[in-house]
Amino acid sequence: VGARPQRVRAAGHCCPCRRKQLGLGGVELNPRPIHLAGVVADMRIFRSLLLLGLVVSAAVSSRDAPESAREKRRSRPRGPPGSFRSKAEQGQAALQGVKRNSNGDFESLVSALEASAFATLLCIGIFVCLKRHYPEVFANRLVEGSEEYDSDLPDPFLYTGGWLAAPEDISDDKMVAVAGLDGLMLCELFALGHRVARVLLAVGVFMYPAHYFLGRSEASGKAPHERRKFDVLMRVGIDSMISSWDVSVDKLEEGERERNLVLLWIHALGVWCVTVLVVRHVFAAHYRFIALRSKWLKSLPYPRSSTLIVENIPDEQRSDAELRRYFETLFTKEAIGRAYIVRRSRKLKRLVEEANRLERKVVATQAREDLAETRLASGDALTAQLVLAVREAEAYRQVVADRAKAGDLKVCSSSGFVTFTSRRWCRLASREQLTHDKYVFKLSHPPEPRDVRWEDLARDPMFKSTNDAIAWGLVIAIFLAWAPVTVSLSALTSLDTLETYSMFAWLSDLLARHPSFRPVLEGVLATGALNLAMSYLPTVLYFVTDRFLTLSSGAKVQVQLQNMYWTFLMVFVLLVTAINKTLLHSIGMVLERPRSLFGEVAKIPSSSHFYVNYMVLGWSVVGFELLRLTPLIKFMFYRQIGLRDVREKVEADNDDYYGLGGRMARATFMVTMCITFSSSLPIINAGALLYFTFGGKVYRWLLAYTETKKPDLGGRSWMLALRHIFVSIGIYIVLVSSLLAQAPWGRGIPSTVAASALVFLVGAYLRFSFIVWSILPFEDIASSDFHSSRKTWAFQQAQAMVSGEYVQEEHIPHMKTIEDLLPMLRSQQRWMPASGTEELAGRMESLADEVGHVEGDRPSHLRLPLKR
Repeated sequence: VGARPQRVRAAGHCCPCRRKQLGLGGVELNPRPIHLAGVVADMRIFRSLLLLGLVVSAAVSSRDAPESAREKRRSRPRGPPGSFRSKAEQGQAALQGVKRNSNGDFESLVSALEASAFATLLCIGIFVCLKRHYPEVFANRLVEGSEEYDSDLPDPFLYTGGWLAAPEDISDDKMVAVAGLDGLMLCELFALGHRVARVLLAVGVFMYPAHYFLGRSEASGKAPHERRKFDVLMRVGIDSMISSWDVSVDKLEEGERERNLVLLWIHALGVWCVTVLVVRHVFAAHYRFIALRSKWLKSLPYPRSSTLIVENIPDEQRSDAELRRYFETLFTKEAIGRAYIVRRSRKLKRLVEEANRLERKVVATQAREDLAETRLASGDALTAQLVLAVREAEAYRQVVADRAKAGDLKVCSSSGFVTFTSRRWCRLASREQLTHDKYVFKLSHPPEPRDVRWEDLARDPMFKSTNDAIAWGLVIAIFLAWAPVTVSLSALTSLDTLETYSMFAWLSDLLARHPSFRPVLEGVLATGALNLAMSYLPTVLYFVTDRFLTLSSGAKVQVQLQNMYWTFLMVFVLLVTAINKTLLHSIGMVLERPRSLFGEVAKIPSSSHFYVNYMVLGWSVVGFELLRLTPLIKFMFYRQIGLRDVREKVEADNDDYYGLGGRMARATFMVTMCITFSSSLPIINAGALLYFTFGGKVYRWLLAYTETKKPDLGGRSWMLALRHIFVSIGIYIVLVSSLLAQAPWGRGIPSTVAASALVFLVGAYLRFSFIVWSILPFEDIASSDFHSSRKTWAFQQAQAMVSGEYVQEEHIPHMKTIEDLLPMLRSQQRWMPASGTEELAGRMESLADEVGHVEGDRPSHLRLPLKR
């Protein structure tokens, strides 16, 4: 496990002989069709194709089945218990395979434990082997020669625990440097979940004996065969308490009513205990975040630390000069460093991208010429095309610049950036309302320059509103249509469906000989099908959010995805047992009778066994993510064809399921399940403890050693996760108090005591919302300005060159001229004889003379964008 990764050459560099055999020479191909390799490598695709193959094979084999078998299936009654029709009458949960607690669920839990533990250990073993052979994919920051190589990271070879122990010694400052504050707070969320699960597991120690000794030991029923003894899982859960409520008082055992009443009070006090302990740990983690956030804000580089986004700019100020003049009148002239209006320049962007593409082709062609030691005629043609493309891009850039300077509304958008000379001026401006209309000159803090979505900022305000309406309409449509998707997938993987096909005749025989296998398979199939259905949801939501919602940065797309994904998980996984028949039917029923909501919510604890299996199978989900199959297949394919910039392409297009938003939503939902069922079935906290322990180590390794650093918003996803946890605590209080209100004794007093915890929760949330986290205290800003006042303006400009400026890439003036490009091209031909070099130089000079003069004798500045 602790083997040292091999020190290999940088990714994408194969030997010259191999490149010569391939005939590519490092030529960069069009990456769009190659992305299919990463799509096929997705573990969700593998699971779906396997499931689809089984279903199609079953359907084909059913056509070849004997006539008697098909007649036997047709002659089955149309509504027996357990059929699709009877499940529809039970509700949405039964259709999705979320069944009520029953005897035999303990065997299903044991099977889920075995399957998940085996899959997790298998993934760890495969990961250890792959890490040795492909360190660029699994430990890129330990590979010498890599662009992201970091010698300061702890070497796993020096630790007994290897890759499991090494990331724990990384300091917070180093973690922020390699993964960002958002990445660090993802690890902190797993640490918070670990502490919450550990505390609630200690609370469960008192719940186990209370349920076992004070609860009922057999199911209630009129017939003797219905009064079966509870298994271990039923005895230690909530079912041992609520089973007494269906029995008339005269048929209760002696003292059973009093014991049940004691259980009611234990649960009522347990709600207070769980609420206080979880809120305490949430505040402790939040204060730690505040300290990290303050340090992160102080370290923000110029110009991000002193820049504001200005939206909804009036027509009169839609130019760089007018916007600067407007802010100079509000503040002083010395306070404004720069003003920039976002341009609508799609055509210019296409021209610059075309010039960049031709430049890469020219460099690749020269590499092939060096390898073959001959001159290719295509090189001169590509160079001529490059010169013409650069000339066209430069000419159109000048046109756009002139129209932007004149304030042409077809070029100048209603958004811009204003950079101040100090943080103090930026802070004062951000707190002010500039006009009577609060929607005009709307100010906000900017993201990283490399993460700005320029096209979204350049959109017209009316177009933004239309796109946002379309986006939310699509989200609502997905919300309403996702229930049939989960129902269909659950129906396809149910035992009732599989047994109807002749290819699964062996399954029917197996279940007939061993009836105890039925609940085991049903539990595992139902949990796996729901997990698979929900794993595709981030991809759909990310597509809608990324394409239609108008957002200023790509990191905010992840925040929106996190919020939507968590909401979908809550409705379609946790609250699905409260849906009566269909989602629309349940909404109409609640609108007609609002009090019926509490009765429906009280049904959730009666399906707690399903969620224990869901938590346990979550271990294998984290294990599959450790394998990184998508980047691995991409890397193997790109390196095989000799493609350059392999690392950059491997990590691209991986922001839906494996992005920060999806990971934060799944981790927060696991905390939600841990809190929700902490009283109903405390054993779930043991599964959650292992989940957060393993997940914390896996994500800490991936973020610190493997993945590239993503754009950072400084903890906005963490704040959203904490708000979701507060909502989860409120749902838990309502759930338990609604359940206790169903008891036939106690006069509702235990339910009232449990519900009173909402008062404490609301007060804690108000205290939480009053804590300022998004900005620095003014005294820290003043201190920061005092230390930075000694830095010259030239130093700030140099810092801006490193961190990036808030200027669209196609408008950046730091370009390379054709006159600078010619010596570079000549230097590539050192293998040629002197006559050949002079011939090439003459040809290139003639090309330069062809496009070198635009106005009189002044040469045009034909520039190409340079990578920073």
